[in-house]
Amino acid sequence: MAKLQRTTFKTSRAAQYVEARALTAMTGQPKGKFADVVVKELMDNALDACETSGVAPEITLAVEEQFLGGVVITVEDNAGGIPHDTVHGALNFDVLVSDKSAYRSPTRGAQGNALKTVFGIPHALGSLEPVVVEAKSTRHEARVWKDPAGRLRVQCDDTDLEVLASGTSITAHIPHKGASGRFYLEPFDPGFWARAFSLFNPHAKVKIQRFEDGVYLGKSSIPVSEDSYQPTRDPGKRYKYVPSDPTSPHWYDDEAFKRLVYSHIGHHRHEGGDNLPLRAFVRQFKGLTATSKAKAVCDV
Repeated sequence: MAKLQRTTFKTSRAAQYVEARALTAMTGQPKGKFADVVVKELMDNALDACETSGVAPEITLAVEEQFLGGVVITVEDNAGGIPHDTVHGALNFDVLVSDKSAYRSPTRGAQGNALKTVFGIPHALGSLEPVVVEAKSTRHEARVWKDPAGRLRVQCDDTDLEVLASGTSITAHIPHKGASGRFYLEPFDPGFWARAFSLFNPHAKVKIQRFEDGVYLGKSSIPVSEDSYQPTRDPGKRYKYVPSDPTSPHWYDDEAFKRLVYSHIGHHRHEGGDNLPLRAFVRQFKGLTATSKAKAVCDV
């Protein structure tokens, strides 16, 4: 009697980024709140980009509420534009890429998977539309899905933009219900997010635009309504921590400090990053940037 020679298959855990249950665990929000998750993550990223590049933040949230349900969400900023390699790096779901995860600081997020969840959420809810990223001179149309074998598939089509983008624009389609007809999206109030981000980021200009159904990517028509929240603090004056500021050594416990040190070591050994001398590493911290102070620490 013939015996079945079983093949051992490997299934990547990266497919969790297009599974609603796993995304619920990652984001801490139910499926019905995924539109809110997308808005928050994209606006967080937009503000971080502006603050890091040193420009006064101007953030636009454009929302197209579709007739059959669901929303098309676009967040645009005026920073330098997300690099090509960063977009494609975020589409590598086998690793988490973040400039925050090993650092202790009062930042808006440190998991390193915000953009990955934005790429995965539309498909997890049944959308076949790509997530569109426009930055610098390129338009990226990214599709992420799980094949019948459970493997994650990624496709990114890049085309040149006729007009150079001044910042980054990201668009995601969030359906109202899945293929089974089950409703997902809970009542969604984009105005709440515009007001909230304006309130807690008084140095930023925040604009919200609402478009009628059928407007391509929320950009090619006059909005039905538009509100702007002007800065209430001078964007040029420093009053808060920004991602490019040195972190304080007092924010680290033993485990967090070890993680930072070994992250630098691994980055050099395995990814070809800089091999930082001890003094250069010490000077990265707030209060220790002066040569004399760094020398005193290294001499201990």
